[in-house]
Amino acid sequence: MLIALFVVLVIILLYFYMIYPSVNRMDFSPFLKWDYAHRGLHDNNSDAPENSLAAISKAVDNNYGIEFDVQLSKDGQTVVFHDFDLKRMCSIDKKIDQCDYDYLKECKLLESIEGIPLLSEVLELVDGKIPLIVELKASNNDIEDLCKKVSLQLDKYDGKYVVESFNPVVVKWFRKHRPNYIRGQLSGSFVKKFNPLKFALEYLMLNFLSRPDFIAYDHNNKSNLSLKLIKAIWPVPLVAYTVKNRESYVDNESFFDLIIFEGFIPEK
Repeated sequence: MLIALFVVLVIILLYFYMIYPSVNRMDFSPFLKWDYAHRGLHDNNSDAPENSLAAISKAVDNNYGIEFDVQLSKDGQTVVFHDFDLKRMCSIDKKIDQCDYDYLKECKLLESIEGIPLLSEVLELVDGKIPLIVELKASNNDIEDLCKKVSLQLDKYDGKYVVESFNPVVVKWFRKHRPNYIRGQLSGSFVKKFNPLKFALEYLMLNFLSRPDFIAYDHNNKSNLSLKLIKAIWPVPLVAYTVKNRESYVDNESFFDLIIFEGFIPEK
């Protein structure tokens, strides 16, 4: 009986060790009281599709923060694009990391005249006017290169930003190499067929790698045990993604500290 209790205690302590976030409290106040437009203030049926300079510009003009995605092209350029391939947005059956930027910049997003921008172009356009949530999308073989190239550009950027990723190894890189950055762990519900790694990510048990300063989580799964424990015990900022209507916004604003929205305009 005592052995069984000891084993249970060890498992509980190990679980808490795995999920706890950063103990260093970063100053998150410049990012509060902002709503964040998901991939810019976009409408994929308009001339301002997601992650386009037009969508970024609309968010700036309307005084919304922006969440956007960055990944590497074949020739190592930091491009602002969500999917790992061009099928949905450009009707081209190629992957981003198979294409040089000279090719990508000629691709048009959906039915618009907008192309795929570089991170440098987005930073120049925003110019510190609103805060940014920069999501790094990395394959396992380009993590170091992506993190270095993004951080070198952000180091020179005179504006407010945080970085985040679903990949805890990316967040770990910033923990080690840019401890002054505010870094976030993205997660949500992944487990349809059981996968140990995705289960651990869903329940934030890979936080021992990244020790994030904030958690960005799918608002549809805010009942997740680990998320609720983190909120109760270690009150790091929680970011909701992606809220798509006013009713959902109201339902989530008391639980989360920031909201990333899409498809409607939050009331100021």
